[in-house]
Amino acid sequence: KQLTTSDADISVAIDLNYQHRYSSRSVQDLAIAEIITPNQGKFKECIAEFTGLIHCKPHITQIISSLNSQDVGKNLLDLIAYLQNAGHEIEFIDVDSHWAELNEPADIARFVLGNKAQSLASLAPMVSNSHIGKQISFSVKEWLDNQQLILNKISHSFPKVSVVVRSSSTSEDSWKQSSAGKFTSLLNIDSQSTTGLTDAINKVIDSYGVLLDRQYDQVLIQEFIQDVSCAGVVFTCSLETGAPYYIFNFDDTTGATDSITSGLHTDSRTITLEHSHTEQLERVEHNLVPVLEAVYEIRQLLAFDKLDIEFAIDKQGQVHIFQVRPITIDHRDYESVNHLLNKQLQASIELFTSSQTPSPFVFGETTCFSNMSDWNPAEIIGTRPKPLAFSLYTELITNDIWAQQRAEFGYKDIRPHPLIISFCGQPYVDLRASFNTFIPASLDDKLIYKLVTAYLANLAANPQYHDKIEFDIALTIWTPSFKDDANNRLSSYGITAAEISHLESALKSLTCKAVTRLNQDIASIHILEQRRDKLLKCKLNPLNKAFALLDDCQRFGTLAFAHAARHGFIATNFLKSFVYKGILTPEQVDQFMLTINTVASDIQTDQSAVAEGKMNMQELIKRYGHLRPGTYDATAKAYWEDPAIIKKVSGRNYYFYYHQHKKSKFKRL
Repeated sequence: KQLTTSDADISVAIDLNYQHRYSSRSVQDLAIAEIITPNQGKFKECIAEFTGLIHCKPHITQIISSLNSQDVGKNLLDLIAYLQNAGHEIEFIDVDSHWAELNEPADIARFVLGNKAQSLASLAPMVSNSHIGKQISFSVKEWLDNQQLILNKISHSFPKVSVVVRSSSTSEDSWKQSSAGKFTSLLNIDSQSTTGLTDAINKVIDSYGVLLDRQYDQVLIQEFIQDVSCAGVVFTCSLETGAPYYIFNFDDTTGATDSITSGLHTDSRTITLEHSHTEQLERVEHNLVPVLEAVYEIRQLLAFDKLDIEFAIDKQGQVHIFQVRPITIDHRDYESVNHLLNKQLQASIELFTSSQTPSPFVFGETTCFSNMSDWNPAEIIGTRPKPLAFSLYTELITNDIWAQQRAEFGYKDIRPHPLIISFCGQPYVDLRASFNTFIPASLDDKLIYKLVTAYLANLAANPQYHDKIEFDIALTIWTPSFKDDANNRLSSYGITAAEISHLESALKSLTCKAVTRLNQDIASIHILEQRRDKLLKCKLNPLNKAFALLDDCQRFGTLAFAHAARHGFIATNFLKSFVYKGILTPEQVDQFMLTINTVASDIQTDQSAVAEGKMNMQELIKRYGHLRPGTYDATAKAYWEDPAIIKKVSGRNYYFYYHQHKKSKFKRL
């Protein structure tokens, strides 16, 4: 309107604030900005960015149509300079950042989204799938200059309702960083109470602290939403990588609108939804479908898919939007591989589907997967192991050794079936395979099939036990509490009393043999030590030597380790059973466990010796330097490579805790 109503021959829209038109404007974008310096008018000699908008009176249009481009130049800036030099009257109009240049995908969103109040005000007239409440916003300076006028406006605009007094700081929601929840917002304030409003507004302003900008920091007033059924936050992509997932974090129990954003509610729910399968939300949580529709509309309006949106649903089903802010995490490192995501997901779907069909030696119609069950890959190599760690783990244990150990122990032999498979690089245990190898081989196939089916069904009904399947799901040995455990876990899944008796007899036989065989099962460790010394001294090239060491580790090391671990599970099951039957108390079990020397306790003892000056660090590193703290990842530094790691926990605090614990003043780790 300013351009078209100008009296000048030519009017040109410029931006004097171009360097700060939006936060985090890149150096590259500034470099390609079209810079103009007016030679007339009130902005003479000011440096500005040309917006691309020019309005010309009819006689100027005729002049332009007759010009030769060779005389004028190549672009609109050249044309403006030509017309200036020709003496035509030009008015330069500063549009003060109220425009957007679409160089990058986020430019529309940058234009619409400002502080909290600005973002909501821009979106309010455009949204149809949600409601953005009427608002009054004012700067800190405006509040300090005329408090009574603002208070009168609030009471007049929001009669007979309570309001929310919300922060709207320029440093709260920028494109560089998010300070969500950092500043104060106060709920359920009486709109007619001058004292209550004044106190609330001042508290919000005080929360800005040293970051306060009186000119631009604002306070936002909106109606307080009563009778909320659900409230929370939805992210339109994963925070870590920007992957295409909606992530809903919400509270549908307290009725509070700020329980998630305040961080005070610990019993929240989270739903992760892939962009191309949003129809699944109806099945998982149909109450959030209107929220998804509202969020999708906002994404489309902004042409931007990395948003953090606060919402609430009232008892009438209306979706209210309280905030729309950009996700500030830089995902550019992942954008180059985004095109692989759907391909990898589809490959995992096909792998999961094909894995449901068992081999002839594995019983059970279907299977499910867990990352913390049998041989616990999440703990041992991590949920996202490096390829080398995953490869070593499967080669040394979970491809063959795990099943060989159980077959030697007397359980069902399902070789060559692997225990762990990878979905998109994440390791998961095939629970059907695992449960098969916890059943005595002496049982008939029909009963084995029924037991596997029962174990899988029980775990599906009680997924919280997925990291305790050998204690709370499967029956792997005989204990004094066997009858009670079996009836509790199996009777409701069609296992008869006679079949439970067959299982008990088989497990008794297996358990009796287990009690006497530990020394035999771990004897190969001594062979491993002898062969290792010889291999290290031989003249094989390094690669062949590595393969030979790995082969020995598998044959003489991890098989013995698997046997020892199985004996450990048996012993622990007996202790749990003794507590259940009242033979021992939990305190007695704890005291007994403290008497057992392990590698970990040996390290602690020697660390204490170093702290007391009774052992030097060289000896400590000689004994434990080959260990890698907290990981099986061979690319992580071992103690010998970084002695500071082991030294950090060998000081006085660690020593005090350790010796207090040895005196049993602490009952549990």
